[in-house]
Amino acid sequence: MTEALRILHIGWGFRPLRNGGLIAYAEDVMEIQHQRGHEVAYFCAGRVHPGWRRPRLSQWTRDGITVFEIEDPRLLHAGDEGNFPPERELSEAESETYFRQVIDTFRPDLLHVHEMAGLPFSLLGIASRVYRLPVAMTLHNYFMFCPTLNLYRPDGTLCDLEDPSSSCRDCCGSGRHFREHLVQRTFDLEAKTVARGLHRVLRPVETLARSVLGGAPPGAEVFAARLQGNLEHLRRIDLLIAQSSRTAQIYEQRTGRTDIQVLHSSLPHISALIPRVPVQAPARVRFATLNGCLAPFKGAGIIADAVDLLVQKGLGERFWLDVWGEVHASVRSRLAAAEPVGLKGRYREQDLDAILNEVDVGLMPSLCEEVYGYAGIEFMAKGIPVIGNPRGGITDYVLDGSTGWLNVSCSAAGLAEIMERVIQNPSCLLPLNQEIRARRDTLIADRFSHVDRLIALYKQIITRKGQHHVDPA
Repeated sequence: MTEALRILHIGWGFRPLRNGGLIAYAEDVMEIQHQRGHEVAYFCAGRVHPGWRRPRLSQWTRDGITVFEIEDPRLLHAGDEGNFPPERELSEAESETYFRQVIDTFRPDLLHVHEMAGLPFSLLGIASRVYRLPVAMTLHNYFMFCPTLNLYRPDGTLCDLEDPSSSCRDCCGSGRHFREHLVQRTFDLEAKTVARGLHRVLRPVETLARSVLGGAPPGAEVFAARLQGNLEHLRRIDLLIAQSSRTAQIYEQRTGRTDIQVLHSSLPHISALIPRVPVQAPARVRFATLNGCLAPFKGAGIIADAVDLLVQKGLGERFWLDVWGEVHASVRSRLAAAEPVGLKGRYREQDLDAILNEVDVGLMPSLCEEVYGYAGIEFMAKGIPVIGNPRGGITDYVLDGSTGWLNVSCSAAGLAEIMERVIQNPSCLLPLNQEIRARRDTLIADRFSHVDRLIALYKQIITRKGQHHVDPA
């Protein structure tokens, strides 16, 4: 085996078609691998145009990385509403054909799967059983179990997957609004003003036609088959990589695998954050959350209720709360009316260092099992203690009493109690800041060492598999 590898990454979309930590991580890994002399390609479902276009495979290059993109895929990924139509998640002929073409063209030494959003799970079997390629998968979310990514039910409870056939159908949405979101992002990317104007006129007709032709909701057996099939895929994949100990534990419980690798990750903008070094305790504590009010499963309701409790205790003039990112409709009016709260809106990665210079404490009140939670790592990189729920990867870096505090009850009352302790004794923040800065090298993963570890793991599974690309004939 030569030193340089041919690595085919698999995922959904690319920036700026989509944003978020997952795609930022995947693109950063690909870029570093390319810089290290490896041949890197990326296969994904991507742009969505208005109307009823047939899927097509486009090939283009960005920063030395070859991208194989399925435009107008038959399987629409709709974020935390699921893939549509769900039955195509199991198998979809055109995506499978394009995937075979990409493997035959690029001839990878292995696959690194980041997510199967917008792609059928049957591709995993084609790679491992037909081409006998080594397959690595980073577990960025719980999508292999949960169509809506987060193992979180609309009623506010964590999903135990005991009855996926009925609960999955209840959790998944229609995906129609997300299709329009992808169409608009495609217009932004391609800068087709005339086409956008025409779509604005024809959109009501297309929406009506899609609702009429949409067909009946999928049967419960589709979701049951999805879970069982993916459990088999997960047991066969050569290398599973979890971003936190808790994620590894959840996948281990479901698959029986005890060889899941835990690798903490980071992002370029996190590495560039400069830690705060406060010289005195703040007179009025400034709390902040980064996208913590985006949705109920992120803890939007907990934050709003905690603010109400603190204001009722007469502490409203002794703290600030900066809410960065989008705010869920269920709490927007309450937070906007609260005197200590500032709704700051969306923010850019390049502005984060300056934004966090003013923050004393970060809030991570997630109710779902956060796979890792880059927002918490962003706070840590700035030396800012975090109050977090003991869910998912948060406990890998929020060490109670050392780098922050754990809200064991995961309740608004518990969050308000910890916030009140900080408000009443802000000098407690200084030793935590010192502890976080002292632990920086262990709390914040080095991106380049992370990629080196990935390459070493790749080589192990290639050796174990015993071969590279195999022609299916």
